[in-house]
Amino acid sequence: DVATPSSTRPAAATLASHPRVPPQIMRPVAATQLAGDAARRSYWSRLPTDTLERIAAFVGVHDVATLLALRACSRASAAGVSGLMCRLFRAPSRFDAANATGAQEPAPAHSLDSASRSTARLCVASQRYGTATRWLKNIPGNVLCCSESRIMKELRIVLECVPRPTSIRFQHDSNVELPCAVFEALADEEVGSELKGITVRNVTLPDAAMPLLATLTALPTNMGLKLVATPCLTRLLLGRSQCVTDNGLIAVAGQLTALRELVISNTKLGNKALMAVAKKCPLLQDLDVSGTSRVSDPAIKVVAQHCPQLRTLNVSNTGGRVTDGSIGVVGCSCPKMAKLNVAKTSGWVTDASIPSFGLHCPDLEHIDVSGNNGSIQVSLPELVQRCERLRSLKMGDDLMTDVSKRFLHRLKRGRPGIDIH
Repeated sequence: DVATPSSTRPAAATLASHPRVPPQIMRPVAATQLAGDAARRSYWSRLPTDTLERIAAFVGVHDVATLLALRACSRASAAGVSGLMCRLFRAPSRFDAANATGAQEPAPAHSLDSASRSTARLCVASQRYGTATRWLKNIPGNVLCCSESRIMKELRIVLECVPRPTSIRFQHDSNVELPCAVFEALADEEVGSELKGITVRNVTLPDAAMPLLATLTALPTNMGLKLVATPCLTRLLLGRSQCVTDNGLIAVAGQLTALRELVISNTKLGNKALMAVAKKCPLLQDLDVSGTSRVSDPAIKVVAQHCPQLRTLNVSNTGGRVTDGSIGVVGCSCPKMAKLNVAKTSGWVTDASIPSFGLHCPDLEHIDVSGNNGSIQVSLPELVQRCERLRSLKMGDDLMTDVSKRFLHRLKRGRPGIDIH
């Protein structure tokens, strides 16, 4: 565990050949003995930080075990190791030369993503020591082990060293599921105050974590969308997330190729975002745009054309922006449709488009046409006759008075399994 400066591990190198280390203090000796001798500990504590940083540089980041042992010798040696980490891995654009003793110009930043796991972890642990602290904001994927038994312990350690990261990456060699507790920790108000993006690779988000997405997306810069931007994601629930923008969803649409369910109900998202997702998500099966005022026929048509697997569509309460023009296309293009909700569309969905579902969607099980001021009546008998699997028909009070009593009586007698309300 590299989180505490007292940690030591076996090393494969020694510091004996370094010109700044007197031989009587540092004889050829294993790194595990660096902190074991009182005289040596006293010597290390008297060395200035810049000298200790040069010694750490001589060891090199490839020999993490020796750096750990050197770091354990004293607070000053820990600061020297931290200075080396800062000089090598801090982004040049954010480099403050005054914080790196002995450095005239910022050294080119090395990629922490391509470093070994032990080096990356040492860099995270070094954030609490040295003249430059808390400079690491982006946690690379090689820091955290995404196994279910270790992820929470390691995440807590990382957040102790980097309490307010701006991005964090979870990755694994094989597809694993992150526990819901991970998202609970990241949704903490203090931890997430600066969080802009989370990337997951070969990692599945549990269904139980999805309700937390609303909390995460309330943070700045569409962080929640960046969180779920993964080819493994099958459900994206953004209902009532007022901080999600069209640009935020468009930016991650290309990474949602496995998406099966999209909920953007009661959001400010519009046609551009929905069309971008539809074009990249041919496997989409469930779509809920209810309560939106910026989604209209052009976007629904694109969904119908690019998502032939669509099974559920909810366009209720869309202010009359979704009409027969797009609903008819859905009926003709999505033969697997099983649930359709066109309630409260201000009468713009009528008998003109409903018959297409009877002709092309034999698996239709649920349909809601209530709240349309009687604009859907004549097509219902034929729809019920053709859709033998229909189990629920919601007409509402406005249709109960207009639809003929003979049709209702015949329907209840011939299809007693249908729930009519």
